[in-house]
Amino acid sequence: MSSNAPHQKGGTPPQYNYAYNHGGAVTGVQVSDVNVSYDQPSVVQVTQPAMVISEAPPDPKCGLILSALTAFFCCGIFGGIATLIAWKARLQVFDRKFLHARHTMTIMWIFFGLALFFGVLIWAMIIIRLQLLFVSINN
Repeated sequence: MSSNAPHQKGGTPPQYNYAYNHGGAVTGVQVSDVNVSYDQPSVVQVTQPAMVISEAPPDPKCGLILSALTAFFCCGIFGGIATLIAWKARLQVFDRKFLHARHTMTIMWIFFGLALFFGVLIWAMIIIRLQLLFVSINN
């Protein structure tokens, strides 16, 4: 059988030599014959999905506004980082990378929490200092 002969139904397909077809030499054991039966035609049935589930985008606007307010009123460093991360999540939503945006929003909420924690801590220390100052002035 010639390797250039067209494939006939019921026969064996031509041999495929990987090294010959890709410009190399194969040393060692080579598979010379692969017997495949082509007696019955293959039936491929392609069906459309019954239901398409679309992924809802996260809403980064809320996190962006809250992190900007936190940067202004609480801890500027962590609030600024949270604002930048929230903006990155917003850009990822625009690029339709919803999974990445959800992950980025999770990181943003962590920095938002840190900014809120340190902001409350700083404001509490300021209030305590002011009270101590007023007490010492009055005495």
